[in-house]
This record gives sequence, C-alpha cells and structure tokens, in this order.
Amino acid sequence: MMTAPRPGSPKGVRFNCVEVREYPRILGDNPSVSAGPPITLDWAHDQRGSLSLPLDDWEKARENDRRTKQEIRVPDFVREEWLIDAGFSGSDLQRTVKDIEEAKKARMSSITKSDFRDKTDVIAENVKRKFGR
Repeated sequence: MMTAPRPGSPKGVRFNCVEVREYPRILGDNPSVSAGPPITLDWAHDQRGSLSLPLDDWEKARENDRRTKQEIRVPDFVREEWLIDAGFSGSDLQRTVKDIEEAKKARMSSITKSDFRDKTDVIAENVKRKFGR
C-alpha cells in the first residue's frame, strides 16, 4: 500500500541493497553487433547463485574493479566460444549471422531511401518558396 509523502519530506529514491544475479548467455538477435553472433541474457536466472548485500559493501568491493567500454566489449570469437559451450550449434550461429547481415542491409537500404526522400523534400520546399506555390 502506498502512502502519501509527508509534507517537507525530501523527494528522491534511495537504495540500500544490491542483488547480484547470474543469467545464462544465449544467442541474440541484435543487428547492432559489429561482427559475429550477438549474445543476450536469458530471462531465467539461477536463484542459487544470487547474492544480496548492502549497497555500500558492493560499491566498496567494486571500487577498484571498474572496466572501460573497451574492456567490456566481447570479441566475436569469444562470443562464439560461449555460445558453443552453451549448446548452440555452428549452424545456429551461421544462420543468425546471416539473418543479421540481411537486417543490416535492409536498414542501410531504408536509410539510403530516407536520405534521398529528405533531399527531394528539401528541393521541393525550396522550389515552392522560390516560385511562391
């Protein structure tokens, strides 16, 4: 049940606990991947592997363990290894990579057509303004 905030009480959100969960990696479908098969997390997590601890303890434990974007990026050959280890076949990976390449081509085609339409719209507007139509 929600209660109304008390007058004069500070507004905001506070967190005091962190729950860390492990999720299985599965074959994804995100066409934004630069090369190789994409990975994503499964919806189900292993509750036995969950860890709950106070936020301050979590932040203190991680304070010297921050990674850069480059360190977080997973190379395509590592993703392939993970997916094969998770039970996906080489043909599953190839089919997904092929589907993603087709999606990328469709996106590029759409962008190209959109750019062309934008340019023709600008030209049409300029002609209308010039001739007062």
